[in-house]
Amino acid sequence: MSKFVVSYELPYVHHVRVGIEAEDAERARAAAEDLFNSADLWNDTPDMPLLMDEYEEDGDAGTVLEFEAVHVEEWPDIDGSVKEIHRHGSADAFVAAFLEWEHNGAPVDELDSLVALAKLAKR
Repeated sequence: MSKFVVSYELPYVHHVRVGIEAEDAERARAAAEDLFNSADLWNDTPDMPLLMDEYEEDGDAGTVLEFEAVHVEEWPDIDGSVKEIHRHGSADAFVAAFLEWEHNGAPVDELDSLVALAKLAKR
C-alpha cells in the first residue's frame, strides 16, 4: 500500500484575535506565530486572552469539494490545529473521568489512569 495525503479546501476565513503583551508589534506577532505553531494560541489564559475565534464563509459555500491526493513516503508532522483538537479531547476525557471517579467514591488505584489522561491533555 502507498501513503497519500488527501486534502480539500473550503471557502471560509478563520478570524482569530488574541491579546498578547510584548515590547513591540513585531515581538507580539512573532509570539503569536510561535504560539500558533505549538497549538497554544487558543489556550485563553488571563495573560493571553482569546478575543475572537470565528469562521466566516468566503465565496460560494455551495462549491463542490475537489479532493487532491499527493503521494508521500512518510506522513508529515501533525499540524498545530490537530494537536489542539487532541488536547481538547484529552482534557474533556480527563474531566469526565475525574467527575466519574469522584462520584463513584474515588478509589485511589484508578488515580494513575487519570494522571495519564491529564498528561495527554498537556501535550
